[in-house]
Amino acid sequence: MALGALNLMQRRRPVSLALQGGGAHGAFGWGVMHALYEDASLDIRAMSAASAGAMNAVTAASGAFADGPQGARARLHDFWSAVARAGALMNPSSSSVWTRMLEGFGLDAASTSMAFFNALARATSPYDLNPLNFHPLRSILDEFADFDAIRASSKLKLFISTTNAKTGALRVFTHKELSADAVLASACLPHLFQAVEIDGEPYWDGGYAANPALYPLFYRGAPRDVIIVHLNPINRDAAPTGAEEILNRMNEVSFNAPLLAELRGIALARRAVKHSAAINPPHPALRVRLHAISADEALKDMPLGSKYNTEWAFLTDLFERGRDTAKSWLAQNQRAIGKRSTMALPDSDCGWSS
Repeated sequence: MALGALNLMQRRRPVSLALQGGGAHGAFGWGVMHALYEDASLDIRAMSAASAGAMNAVTAASGAFADGPQGARARLHDFWSAVARAGALMNPSSSSVWTRMLEGFGLDAASTSMAFFNALARATSPYDLNPLNFHPLRSILDEFADFDAIRASSKLKLFISTTNAKTGALRVFTHKELSADAVLASACLPHLFQAVEIDGEPYWDGGYAANPALYPLFYRGAPRDVIIVHLNPINRDAAPTGAEEILNRMNEVSFNAPLLAELRGIALARRAVKHSAAINPPHPALRVRLHAISADEALKDMPLGSKYNTEWAFLTDLFERGRDTAKSWLAQNQRAIGKRSTMALPDSDCGWSS
């Protein structure tokens, strides 16, 4: 190995990723991860993820095992391309005959089809509409996720969040336990798919209980620098007033709440330490350096229905937004990695404090 390449490997700074879910908006996370894997100074050694973030995590990990960072980027591209092809057959927001018919009548196709879809979901169950429990992502995961390599790995730690449908409790699957079922459970929206049963327990989308869970990154020997990839905007300039805007904001608030609660817990612990010299050694959560790449600006114009839009043109637009956002963040904050946090923790009684 050339001396320059060896020095570069020695200089690479280990990081952990915390990947939120958000349906098709996971393509924004794809763009962010592409930029992070492009950065030769970073070494991604752990990922905690939920829902679409879990899909990105296992896909990127599988590509990285096969061909390093370049393999991770290529595998993510191929995964989302396959999602677009599958979505063209099933997605209510795609350019189907139904959507084009609505546009012909001068109606907002995405909003109207989403309203129809929501009404159908409230009146029926996936156990009625999909009795054979067909999941279009299962075959895609089988193609692009190498779970044997993931389970055998000693280099990369993965933590995938799910929600127990009976108890509401969080269950985090480690890389040693991972399977297609665990990832599908993490992305199981209960109005679309039947609960995924694992070891006799039914599981729903991990975003309900943790989006994603941070604590495994504190206790399992993961790198201290944690980069959180937000898909659900936290801050909005104004309160929503329209029906669709209200639904969109409710969705964002619901899927951000578990993460914000965990971050507030860290903030409270750090305040407590300031008033006590008796805590020794310091709690692992107190040593972590937190960073955030946020979709607040990049996705602020995206309605709730767009989370179901898997058209390739839309996904690649999200990818570009994610990559550009990450590159801009890296330009401003890259030197802080390994030294200090670059994000402010949320206040205990209000929202994001930055």
